[in-house]
Amino acid sequence: MKSLTQKFAAAFMLVAMLSTTMFTGCAKKGEEPTLPPQASMIADFSDFDDAQRTTDSTDTWTHAGVNVLVWNVVLYVNLAVPTAAFGEAFNHDAKYNRKTEHWIRSYDFNWAGKYTADLHGWIAEGEVNWEMHVSKDGGFQDVIWFSGESQIDRSNGNWTLNKDGNNPVNYIGIDWTKGGNDTDVDIRFTNILASDANNGDYIDAGELKNDPDYDRFYNIYRAASSNMIEIKWHHLNQNGRVKDPAHFGDSDWHCWNEFHADMVCQ
Repeated sequence: MKSLTQKFAAAFMLVAMLSTTMFTGCAKKGEEPTLPPQASMIADFSDFDDAQRTTDSTDTWTHAGVNVLVWNVVLYVNLAVPTAAFGEAFNHDAKYNRKTEHWIRSYDFNWAGKYTADLHGWIAEGEVNWEMHVSKDGGFQDVIWFSGESQIDRSNGNWTLNKDGNNPVNYIGIDWTKGGNDTDVDIRFTNILASDANNGDYIDAGELKNDPDYDRFYNIYRAASSNMIEIKWHHLNQNGRVKDPAHFGDSDWHCWNEFHADMVCQ
């Protein structure tokens, strides 16, 4: 016959086993990931919006602006829907899906059509993973328009954007690093479409923090010619400079003043 001590020990083990089973079956939701900054998917090109309006005295500024304009058009056409979808995500709370173990923000948005978006986020191996599933009313359904990874502290990350909902092939890669706040983001857009003649081209955009004369920059790389265009300017004063060996035939800076008129670099 078992002793009283043995009976208590057996009962304790049974309770422990039942408790473990119960708690294992009710796993915690996991930590909800925080959205990356909205600026991790967009860049401000507005300082060169009117670069096509050229005169002889503004050739340098115009040349810089036209190169920026090329990327502005590419990004506006291809990022309009995904950036609209991402921007709307900040207005909605995430809900935990036990089946997928993802946090999902679900909502409708409009951009030249009606769309439904499901932004999935989950933490794995020390970083946050993201997937934006988009369906168009009367069109494509549940297409992953973009995906990405970000650090849990939102310090940096990347996105991969597909060309469009009807042709979801990788087109634009985005690498971003956050500065002191959510609008202070250095960002690079790269053409990663394998079949595109401009594959490998990229534009860097960000803030200059240690330059007394300029506070913004673009670096525009042309892969086919291995040519780098460097642009620096002051977004308030509007003076700036550009370096483009392929265009100017030298590696010198070429400057413009606050009126966008050509000037000798100081």
